[in-house]
Amino acid sequence: MTEFSAKIAAGGRVLKKKALATKQIKPESLQNKRIFIAIAFFYTTILIVAVAVTMAALQLQKCELIPVLAGSTGVIMFCLIHLILTKTHHFSAKALSILLSLIAIEFMLASSIPQGAIIWLLLLAPIVFFTMGLTWGLITILSVFSVACFILLNPTAASPNYPLLKRIHDLTAFAGMILLTASAQYAWDEAYKRMRNLTVQLESQAGRDPLTGLANRRLMYEMMTAERSHAERHKEPYSLIIIDIDHFKSLNDTYGHSVGDIVLEEAAKIFSSQLRKRDFLARWGGEEFLIILGKTNNQVGLAIAERIRSKLCNTPIHAQGHVLKVTASFGLYTSDLRIDLKEEIAMADKRLYKAKHKGRNCTVSSEIVSVDELTKSQISL
Repeated sequence: MTEFSAKIAAGGRVLKKKALATKQIKPESLQNKRIFIAIAFFYTTILIVAVAVTMAALQLQKCELIPVLAGSTGVIMFCLIHLILTKTHHFSAKALSILLSLIAIEFMLASSIPQGAIIWLLLLAPIVFFTMGLTWGLITILSVFSVACFILLNPTAASPNYPLLKRIHDLTAFAGMILLTASAQYAWDEAYKRMRNLTVQLESQAGRDPLTGLANRRLMYEMMTAERSHAERHKEPYSLIIIDIDHFKSLNDTYGHSVGDIVLEEAAKIFSSQLRKRDFLARWGGEEFLIILGKTNNQVGLAIAERIRSKLCNTPIHAQGHVLKVTASFGLYTSDLRIDLKEEIAMADKRLYKAKHKGRNCTVSSEIVSVDELTKSQISL
């Protein structure tokens, strides 16, 4: 990867981190209150049913079912409390899947109703995969299948009411359901991954300039918003630089738009090569570029602008057999957080036009900086 590409990728990573820090996103939080209420109501209903069935088993003195029902009631109650306290349902959903697996095993162990457990097993596979995902769902359901094989194929468990052939038939049906639901879950996961990758790709393309590969105006606004939020929290300055390639229209008219495109690409590489890791560069539109300099006062910002201007001026650009000397005008504004972001951009733009009126190939900033101060800033960079 070239230094230019590395800077673009690094800028994207910085933007993503700052955006996440600004928004404070919690992916697993149940943002929709209706969904939360529906899931809480579902767990409450299950809890009421479990308590009622447990009380009925006590009255009927079904001793073999009471431990299972009492344990199930406790797990459901824990899941409901966890849901209310954390506002997340992933853990409780997995806990319920494990609980259903244990109930199925308990039914298989009950000698009076081993054949009835197959109904639980057939329903169990899709529930486990849906709530636990492919990997953990496969581990859980294969564990249940192994226990089922051990119980149902055990010679000591032979019963005239549930012959061996019927047991093998039921286990085959259970294995088929596992295979079917695992295949469906795998297809779902792959489709979701492709959709997510496509979404990320489209979002990245939507935020990038196709010619230079730099961020475009949309992505730059997000970056500037994140940088301003950081500056407001930490009371640190930041600077904006707007760059305009000098006489670009004349260059296009003389050499053609294909040469103009090459000039923009090479200029973008030169600008990027002179920036620090914390800085962010975007194509603002046409032949204009915008740079945001985080944690940068006016003096340092002017030194960076002059370094970029000097590098561009002294670097010949080769385009389709032509050797071109390209210059640019720079407008620098250092934020004091007293005006909003759009006004700050407008202030940098005004300084850019002052630079053009001064004769181009120069930098105009919001403050007057002495030659000694500028030299010291350039040395410190």
